Amino acid sequence: MLRLRFAFLALFVFTMSMNLHAAVVRITVENIGPVGGTYNTPVFVGFHNGSFDLFNAGSAASVGVERMAEDGNNSPLAADFAAAGFAGTTVGGAPIAPGQKLSTDFSLDLAGSTRLLLATMVLPTNDWFLSNGNPDAFDISSLASGGTITFDLNRVYDAGTEVNDFNFSAGNGLLGVPGGQPGPNTGTDENGLIQLVGTIQADGSLLDPMGAAIATPFAGFANAPGGFNPGLSALRVSVTAVPEPSSMAAGCFLLGAWGVRRYKRRAAAKPQVAAEATMA
Repeated sequence: MLRLRFAFLALFVFTMSMNLHAAVVRITVENIGPVGGTYNTPVFVGFHNGSFDLFNAGSAASVGVERMAEDGNNSPLAADFAAAGFAGTTVGGAPIAPGQKLSTDFSLDLAGSTRLLLATMVLPTNDWFLSNGNPDAFDISSLASGGTITFDLNRVYDAGTEVNDFNFSAGNGLLGVPGGQPGPNTGTDENGLIQLVGTIQADGSLLDPMGAAIATPFAGFANAPGGFNPGLSALRVSVTAVPEPSSMAAGCFLLGAWGVRRYKRRAAAKPQVAAEATMA
């Protein structure tokens, strides 16, 4: 009986330990920009092992980065991840407004692809985006022990793929800007390189790469409406490992089965004890 009890307990522990590695990871993104600030397109989230590098400042953007940064189209990025043997998903299905929070659950092996990469277009712009391009950034392997990791995605990049012109920028209507992109990939090609624009601060202001304040981030856009100077929006990202219901149910079933077996053994033993007492 002791061996049987030990076997049930060992199987339960094994089941729960497997559950920590093969977990449902919940990705929550929140636009923390000021009221009237910029929007974000649905956020691409990719998981990899540290070998996938989305972009490098000073280099030309890939097709996947260009389509994400110009049109908010994450499909080419998802295809790039799939071709490399990794997986990705998208959080949200429409522009994410300041104050809005969205979540998506994703099944992931926390013993494998534990590097988290995110990318989202800034609206209204031509080709600005928020991302962490470093392949080693945002290691979430610690979630194998549970808990939540939270960080801000606040570095703004210019993809260098399209000239900054409000006549062809995406999402103008969200902030009441005239003009705008009539369709995907309709602006003027820039043929430039990816550059860091700056880092978004808590109040929606922007610091350039040297740490100096940029008073009017959109001043360099052609056909910018007079006085247009909304605050920029960073994204707050939370990543939580959620135990899989199927694994938890299996563990509960094992404990329940062990309890029922133990109860039956005790019940079967009682008549025998009573009979021995009568014979005495």
